[in-house]
Amino acid sequence: MTADFRERAVTNDTMLTRYRMLSASLRFAVVERIMERNPCDSVKPPRPRHGRLVFLELHECQRLLEECGKIESRNDSLTSPVLLKAIVATAIFTGARRKEIFHLEWSDLDRTIGTCRIQPKAHLQFNTKSGKSRTVGVNPQLFEILDEFRADLGCRIERARKRMVRLEHWKEIRSGDGIMQEKPLELKKYERAPSIDLLMQKVGGLLHSLEMQIASSLLFPSPVSGGPLTDLPKGYTQAVEQAGLKERGVCFHTLRHTYASFLVKAGVDLPTIQQLMGHADIKTTMRYAHIGDSHVVQSGAKVPSLFKKEKPDEDPVQTAKVVKM
Repeated sequence: MTADFRERAVTNDTMLTRYRMLSASLRFAVVERIMERNPCDSVKPPRPRHGRLVFLELHECQRLLEECGKIESRNDSLTSPVLLKAIVATAIFTGARRKEIFHLEWSDLDRTIGTCRIQPKAHLQFNTKSGKSRTVGVNPQLFEILDEFRADLGCRIERARKRMVRLEHWKEIRSGDGIMQEKPLELKKYERAPSIDLLMQKVGGLLHSLEMQIASSLLFPSPVSGGPLTDLPKGYTQAVEQAGLKERGVCFHTLRHTYASFLVKAGVDLPTIQQLMGHADIKTTMRYAHIGDSHVVQSGAKVPSLFKKEKPDEDPVQTAKVVKM
């Protein structure tokens, strides 16, 4: 089997990414006085190729959230089965970027006025892409989904505690008089049960993780470290496929485009959308302008008439015909 060494075309987007990485590295070298100047400053960067934006309609968002809620994790999993649904809902209702969502804290939410604040956080070593803070109004349904997620964590903690009590009771019985009693549920599923100490260690680790998550100031803390998540929980790609959206090339960033599309269709002006999206340049926001083209075209016909229509002069021939009849 021979390797295929045919040259592949490199897109402008790829070249622009490489240009930015190289320019940033050389800029750092200039700051550290390793180099006198950045050679990239004299090179014109390639222009990005903006393809067709992919965004979801309302019924597609509903179907995706429904499928996310069906992604079930194991009982002994460190992550909640409602976690994925909560993260996706947060992206749709706030338009926040992935890292911005992972660094959101409960204190960023204001239920009284229905807002979510996205801001840099020194204690988490996090900065927004523009370096600025922004506050977005959110639909009350987001708070309901977040409450569902938090309530699920509480239920899983209670179940883990009960499992630990049953295992401790079983261990006490086995190490005591040895009287045979009914096995706890954790042992019934095994034909050859593992060590009771091993099971208790496993349940104890799960309980510690769940308690750490519910005590965290973060909306979606890592079940392992307790800090911000570094990646999406498993199941998003599966939910996209089950929702019938795979062929459209839907990814997580599509949810951000979807948020912007809802704003454009609602008639929100582009400068306001720029602030809500956290764009540093209005040109980035202009990518979404075409989404509301049909709305703009229809709105143009609403300009009132400037002149009153006058009745046309009567045709004397037609008038004469009417008289003769």
